Amino acid sequence: MYKKVIDKGKIEELYSRLIGISEYLNRLGANPRKEVADNYMKIVNQLSKFLNEDLEDFKLPQNALFASLAGTDWYCAIDLLQPKITELIHFLKVRYPFLNKESLPLDVRAYMFIRKIPGFVVELLLKRFKRY
Repeated sequence: MYKKVIDKGKIEELYSRLIGISEYLNRLGANPRKEVADNYMKIVNQLSKFLNEDLEDFKLPQNALFASLAGTDWYCAIDLLQPKITELIHFLKVRYPFLNKESLPLDVRAYMFIRKIPGFVVELLLKRFKRY
């Protein structure tokens, strides 16, 4: 049986970008600018191509974008964007269990990602310094 080899680093990179958008939306608490939605759609398209999977269900509907009252700026409806991001994050965590790293502090996970340090090394260090 053929087993598809995946680049965990690339999946983690795209996943971390989704987490970043989700956290930004939680802090914003309002409709984000169109660029945020464009960035999300770019990530969905990259994941779809990279994983060779149909991720159409996670894409934003056409009516998610709207113009400001002045008609000069474009925004995305947060009530349509946030659920799609959450669904995709959970889908990825179920499909790729190695993404379940919530036990590590965010700063450590970011350092791990940037330096490409194996997770078990970081966990040993955290235990040693009582941060885990």
